[in-house]
Amino acid sequence: MALQYAIKFLMFFQTLFYSNRTVELRDEVQSGLLRYLSNRIEQVFINLGKDYRVTLERVNWGVYPTLEASGGIGMRTSQMKNWLL
Repeated sequence: MALQYAIKFLMFFQTLFYSNRTVELRDEVQSGLLRYLSNRIEQVFINLGKDYRVTLERVNWGVYPTLEASGGIGMRTSQMKNWLL
């Protein structure tokens, strides 16, 4: 189930983040994320670089169990792959 949501979520954000409009898209990104979080979510994996982190700054993460990737893009990708499996 986590993989299914992750794929849909990544496809959604791939389209939105095609440009540098992260601040402009913040509200749309957060509403899309909250739609997914309204389902029974066991854990949220956050894999964002510093440029895109601004889109999630107003989400109250204290209510959702989260795991955040760290390191460079290759390390974060590896962490996400391990989380999905």
